[in-house]
Amino acid sequence: MKLTLRKNTTADRLLLATPETEEHSNLKYDEDLLEYLGVDGMSSEDDDTLVVPGGVVPSNCFKVKKCIWRAEPVTYSMNNIDHHAAVHKRNNGKGGAKKGTRVRVEELGKSEAPSGLPRALYDEDWLASKEREIPLWVEQRLCIDDEAIFELRNPKGKGRAI
Repeated sequence: MKLTLRKNTTADRLLLATPETEEHSNLKYDEDLLEYLGVDGMSSEDDDTLVVPGGVVPSNCFKVKKCIWRAEPVTYSMNNIDHHAAVHKRNNGKGGAKKGTRVRVEELGKSEAPSGLPRALYDEDWLASKEREIPLWVEQRLCIDDEAIFELRNPKGKGRAI
């Protein structure tokens, strides 16, 4: 459901964006990124709850942990898409992901990395660590698509970085 929500949010915004503008280019980038990540790349652990003080009664929020395997620009893009979905309340009231406030924390999640992605979508330090810990794991388990070229945009959204 997370993938559908993110794709729908991006598609809605893309329809409203003026072609050949930076906004349109950024949204096409998000659309392409979501296509590469697919369902397996949507993982962001949010099972734990966090009590956030405020108002008369503290409220329970879902802790959204960082995906340890994701390159930082990917995380930035997912956060940006989620922000727009929340602002525009793009959920159509249809089941799916748990409703409730989500608070992003620096805590690292333990979700499995999807296989077959372009190398640029994985965190370089995480890949290097895995290659040192378990020789051939990256090659045999992740089956990185070295032929797929995906240019990551830096987290500030200006320029590109690989």
